[in-house]
Amino acid sequence: MNSTVVVINIVAIFFLVLILVGVKEVPVKSLQDTNVVGMMNKFICCVLTCISGLTVEAVSLFLLNSAVNSHWVIGLNLMAFIIFSLNFGFYMQYTSKVIELFGLKFPEEIQMIAWGFLGINIVSEVILTVEGKLFSIENGKIINSYWAYISYIIPLLVFLVCFINMLKLKKEYQASEALDKYILALMPYVVIAVLVHFKAIGHGFMCIAIVYEIIYMTFQSKMTLKANISAQIYNELSTVDILTGLLNRRGYQEYIDKLKCEEKIAVVFADVNSLKAVNDNLGHYEGDRRIKKVAEILRNVFDGDGIFRISGDEFVCISRIQTESAFRSKVLILKDIIYFNNRIASYGFSIGFGKEIYDVIKRAELEMYKDKKKYYTETGNDRRR
Repeated sequence: MNSTVVVINIVAIFFLVLILVGVKEVPVKSLQDTNVVGMMNKFICCVLTCISGLTVEAVSLFLLNSAVNSHWVIGLNLMAFIIFSLNFGFYMQYTSKVIELFGLKFPEEIQMIAWGFLGINIVSEVILTVEGKLFSIENGKIINSYWAYISYIIPLLVFLVCFINMLKLKKEYQASEALDKYILALMPYVVIAVLVHFKAIGHGFMCIAIVYEIIYMTFQSKMTLKANISAQIYNELSTVDILTGLLNRRGYQEYIDKLKCEEKIAVVFADVNSLKAVNDNLGHYEGDRRIKKVAEILRNVFDGDGIFRISGDEFVCISRIQTESAFRSKVLILKDIIYFNNRIASYGFSIGFGKEIYDVIKRAELEMYKDKKKYYTETGNDRRR
């Protein structure tokens, strides 16, 4: 029996680790909904606690058949009892985060009282173990006393309170279908756990693992997927300029931070000409069209390079180059297209290395200002308009 439980526990650990991998795929730092972050963190705590319980239980059962001092087995078995209580406490916190996700509230007073009882339960388990009253080791088996079964009651009552509270909230506020699935996923919890405990088959961590796997498949995985999609959208929107589809100032900074010091680079700094006059005389819609046109030109000429809109009318292109001649050819193409479009923008460029990126950008910007001055001189346009 012991070897069977050990093997089952190892299999359960494997599946729980897979669940953790799935949950951890979500870039939590990118999430904006603190309730989702809290729910995910509490679910991770539940799974980690269950993995700890499965591990401790498996090791204690394995050591029963070895020549190891019985004190190690006693210590590990006591640890399993403590982890069992803690697991229900973390589950209660996870439940409260699920409820908050639906705009509801799990009473904090109930949580505090539940943690208090769990704490008393853990202290009692330690005292009973020291006195040899919680369980005993006989003929290579761990035999639970009636005190052990009593110690299971408080954690199961904590679960029951959570379950009843969720049913009550569900009925009162008519929460969504997702909450229905979460509640259904918990149905096997008490039934299986009670059956296992009263047949004295381990501590029931394998059953708790099954419930977490059901919760993950029916509820948590969908919530994780939604969170992952939201995070990806947030990341994209936070680095992409809405108007042009180019990378924005944040994307620009991230790109610069990733440049290697000895990497040869070339920078083009471009600025839309007469944008204020277009906005004032033709409206901002035409001004936006002008901005998008410049973005399109830069994208066509420097396709594959880093192209950024760093402010309202300013653009920067950063190219990793092998030869200067190829880059200069692109600049000539850029010049021709700009002139073909009635000198829609002024530009300047500079070449250097990654370690001096800001100096290279500054030189390109100064060249752009020279070109802009030339534009206003030659066209006679008033740059203030």
